[in-house]
Amino acid sequence: MTSIDEIIEEAKKLVEPSLEEKERRLSIVRKIIEIVDNGLRARGLQNFEVSLQGSLAKDTWLPENKDIDVFIILSKDNPREVLRELVKMLIEIAEENKIEWRLKYAQHPYVQYIVSGYEIDIVPCYRIEPGERPITAADRTPLHTRYVISKLLENPHLKTEIRLFKRFLKIVGIYGAEIKVEGFSGYLAEVLTIYYGSFKNLLRDVAENWRPGKVVIDPEKHYADPRKARTLFKDAPLIVIDPVDPMRNAAAAVSLRSMCKLILAGKLFLDKPSLKFFKYPEKPINIEDLKGRLIPPTLLIVLPYPEKTSPETVWGEIKRLCKSLRNTLERYEYKVYDSEAWTDEKSVITVAIMVEKDELPEYELHKGPPVYSDNVLKFVEKYVNDNECLGPYVIGERVVVIKRRKYNTVEKLVRAQICQIAPKHMRKLCEKANIIIVRDLDDVARLPETIRDFTIRFIIKREHWL
Repeated sequence: MTSIDEIIEEAKKLVEPSLEEKERRLSIVRKIIEIVDNGLRARGLQNFEVSLQGSLAKDTWLPENKDIDVFIILSKDNPREVLRELVKMLIEIAEENKIEWRLKYAQHPYVQYIVSGYEIDIVPCYRIEPGERPITAADRTPLHTRYVISKLLENPHLKTEIRLFKRFLKIVGIYGAEIKVEGFSGYLAEVLTIYYGSFKNLLRDVAENWRPGKVVIDPEKHYADPRKARTLFKDAPLIVIDPVDPMRNAAAAVSLRSMCKLILAGKLFLDKPSLKFFKYPEKPINIEDLKGRLIPPTLLIVLPYPEKTSPETVWGEIKRLCKSLRNTLERYEYKVYDSEAWTDEKSVITVAIMVEKDELPEYELHKGPPVYSDNVLKFVEKYVNDNECLGPYVIGERVVVIKRRKYNTVEKLVRAQICQIAPKHMRKLCEKANIIIVRDLDDVARLPETIRDFTIRFIIKREHWL
């Protein structure tokens, strides 16, 4: 069997960008920074700096990533209103220079330039010092960049180790702090790799020692006692104290599921090292992959994508909708195997819920209170003259009735409840919900192409790296 070290050496070749690619990106960035800087100064903006941030600035980026971060760092004497004015200026600058642009949203709007296939986020922020309270969510980024660069100057070999960990996270499907992923941000991947000193050391500790709710990593030793950090971030599966801000958990976005997927993937890789943990699937998923597999009843709720709404907002809403639907199904005695929300961020939203049965018996045993309860008479009075029920009668110590089940199919239940349980901003969309039940291969084949691949992945469940 190939050793871990041999696999890691092979993987390094996959994650290391070429010198030509590095120069191409830096050349584009230099040009954009010059255009933005000149354009803002021509419009009278003062006390600012345009600078490269993120993984390209730190030289920890992956060859396949086409996103680049350029920040406009403002002095704190600029009022918040300047952020909106900046967006208008950046759009004007793009149009003047015939640059394709998109308006994007985070805590506040920013602009993305598209140049030669690269997506360059132009993000305003305020200049703050380590430990200082940020004004916007983006304000820590220059501090993060500075911190990581200082560590990499001491140990340049860590750049490749960071790239290995980032690619591993991407292949496992847990790279990114956005709501869509709820995983490990690029900065968190960098901090963890620096802390452990190598990809292999990091993965070994993850596989052998990490337990949800038990891990506290404090690279700069902000806390003498880790119990204080656990108290401060008590509900977090993973706690990594931000080196530049002791009041921030750099792993706050990491969900329980993402942390546990990393632990499982780490165990599997250490047990049987393989390049598949660093390679993207060779062929796209298709309906042939479902042949001969189990297809439990799968409920699909398909909605149109809302106009002029940022993907981050939509992902948050549909995940809440997914959770509400799952809870509702379970409350009405449908056993749920799994559920997942998805969108292509352009035209369609889908919530998929796999159930044991999509239809239950027409009748149900409805349990009332114990016979000695103060509420037992109310229960009896409610049902004693109801000709749609059998009973009331006693089983064990409880009074029960047999009655017609209100919703004996998942479709009836979802149609009746979806608009009531949906997040407020999604209720109009839910009025247009298309509800589909998938029970076999033919049902999958009839699905719209926009949701077919997602549905196949949801049903198969088995990751290619397993």
